Amino acid sequence: MIRWLKLLNNSKLILESYGIKADIEIHLSTALPDDVRANVQGTGISADILLSALHNKTEDDVVLSIAHELTHIVCHKNKQLDNVRVQEDITTKLREALCA
Repeated sequence: MIRWLKLLNNSKLILESYGIKADIEIHLSTALPDDVRANVQGTGISADILLSALHNKTEDDVVLSIAHELTHIVCHKNKQLDNVRVQEDITTKLREALCA
């Protein structure tokens, strides 16, 4: 079972920990192209994270996709940050939040 509300709330907290106050929404869609795992629309004060239902079957799939898209938001605002380290940090924080 995927804990969507917990992922959403913790995603917002993670962005805030990077100094970003954004209203984000997470959507699962069957309408994304087959070669798209996830996508983020908007990186300002609001953003929609679109997840492909084809590629995001498990909670860990969803965590990895959300972490990747949150990394785009964080690194768009803070270009000096290392994308790989940010994504690893966000992935860890999301996984820890789900274990709490």
